[in-house]
Amino acid sequence: MIRFLHSADWHWGRIPKSQDENALRAVRALAPAICNLAKLGHREKVDFVLVAGDVFDANGLPEDSYKRFAETMCSFDPLPVYLISGNHDPACEGSVWKKGFPCELPENIHVLSSPCHVELCEGQVLLLANPVETDKSTEDPTEFFSGSIDSGDPIRIGFTHGSLMVDDLGKKDEHPILADATHRHSLDYLALGHWHSWFEYGGRIVYPGVLQPWNSKPDRGKVALVEIDRPGAIPRIFPRSCAAHFPKMS
Repeated sequence: MIRFLHSADWHWGRIPKSQDENALRAVRALAPAICNLAKLGHREKVDFVLVAGDVFDANGLPEDSYKRFAETMCSFDPLPVYLISGNHDPACEGSVWKKGFPCELPENIHVLSSPCHVELCEGQVLLLANPVETDKSTEDPTEFFSGSIDSGDPIRIGFTHGSLMVDDLGKKDEHPILADATHRHSLDYLALGHWHSWFEYGGRIVYPGVLQPWNSKPDRGKVALVEIDRPGAIPRIFPRSCAAHFPKMS
């Protein structure tokens, strides 16, 4: 069995639209929320942590913001953490994903800046990662996951950022992802980011939503704790709250 945490949409560096105390407290609570996520990972003894894009609210944040981020990420040590870009912080030329961070990240924090396959858990898991490189696209980012699939493959986890084309919720120019992606690419689990509220589909696809809410909309502030017994097995998915502050109803 493998066990991991799936988070997304941290939006580090976000500037609130209003300067009221409620909004400011929500933004300041992001670092504690990330530390809560790290504590959960340690407590549950997970194998790794995935953060599926929009780690940062934008590209080109001030250098001291990246330094504070690196300091906050020390709380995960020694858990392996894998980061990819999203539509807010696309891995375009000139971004920190491509040119490198202005400060050193802890060794257990892995930045995946281009499409790749990563073996985890001594070969028990194949992580198929596709960080997005533009804010808008009509191409399905999961197409990278297609290809030859052997019967002896390990647990296959897709890892990207985009808009699931289901229930009239998906948008065709926001990296559209077909609803049958897990079947088409023989994925045991598809870890997504982009939608800000918890959304689970088909037993294998999850959006955990924003880690630290900045408004009072429902189903936010969560992370997915996922257990998979073996290739082909249905994942056990448990929503867990990590938010450090919940904004008051307006």
